[in-house]
Amino acid sequence: ALPRLPGMPQDHYGFGLRRYGWGSPAYGHDGEVSGQQTSWRVVPGGDLVVVVTANGGNAAALLTDLVSGLVRDLAGLSIPDFPAPPAEPEPVDPAPYEGRYRATGTWEVTGADGGLLLSTLPDDPEEERETMRMVRLDEHVFVAEKPMGGLHPVVMFSLDRERAAYLRLGGRVVPRV
Repeated sequence: ALPRLPGMPQDHYGFGLRRYGWGSPAYGHDGEVSGQQTSWRVVPGGDLVVVVTANGGNAAALLTDLVSGLVRDLAGLSIPDFPAPPAEPEPVDPAPYEGRYRATGTWEVTGADGGLLLSTLPDDPEEERETMRMVRLDEHVFVAEKPMGGLHPVVMFSLDRERAAYLRLGGRVVPRV
């Protein structure tokens, strides 16, 4: 299992399954493909299973609010809020993080104005790159300055000898190239 991502509600993630520490064991998965999104949660101690699917717009925020609300109300669990950028972000030295990371896609990290820019590099040269400005949330953990789909994405870097070796995006662990 991957280590806990500070600021995120899951305690552990591995093999596509998340474990949540909300006062009682809960499990789930969120996924997105081609404009469709699904969230599901299983709370064995609360005899509860919630599955919601949506498409288009800010479905991620809708699903998060709906699923979290149902789990909170029907199973009585305490679910933390998702992270948001700090009002006064702490400046960061971008040097340990800058570079390219590649797995099923390619991401590039560069420094900018005391934070980081995280860009998704398209495989098709006709497509434009998508870039998010990231600010420090915790040690080696960054949160997007602006929401995407209604939520602020969070990334974490794993360092080896003072240099990032991996970028973690949700459940993806992406090696530096």
